[in-house]
Amino acid sequence: MDATAALESIAGLMASLPDESVEGLLVTFDALAGVSDEGLRPAAGEILRKAESCQNAARRHRLLSAAGAVAAGQPCARTADGLTWKQAAGAQTVTRAEWEERIARTPLPALPSDLGEPEEEEAEDSPYMEEEPPASSACPPLFPGTRGARAT
Repeated sequence: MDATAALESIAGLMASLPDESVEGLLVTFDALAGVSDEGLRPAAGEILRKAESCQNAARRHRLLSAAGAVAAGQPCARTADGLTWKQAAGAQTVTRAEWEERIARTPLPALPSDLGEPEEEEAEDSPYMEEEPPASSACPPLFPGTRGARAT
């Protein structure tokens, strides 16, 4: 997958964002570089190296440091919980056995059909609409030629 355009777009935002947003965006940048073709990592590092034009010296240093890590295949940032993007993805993933254990502890509520309750649909013996609605002379017919319509 060639994610060069997306990486360039993300990197272009980093010079102008507030400091508290940069680390999270670097995690996203690193994740995108990580799931892309392996040959893209050096190019991703170069994209971050364009931060030399950043006016904020501390930000420029941070982005250049991240560029080196990305190019080397190392994590360049951590989440607020101190996890790399791979660790964060793993922490949010459950195995089938873990999922089944969770369901066993807190089962989902039963479906209405399992409870024997009638569903929202009307029963077949419902008198609803068995009779024609009363004719109204106050409203002209929407579709001339239908039953009960008046010719004008």
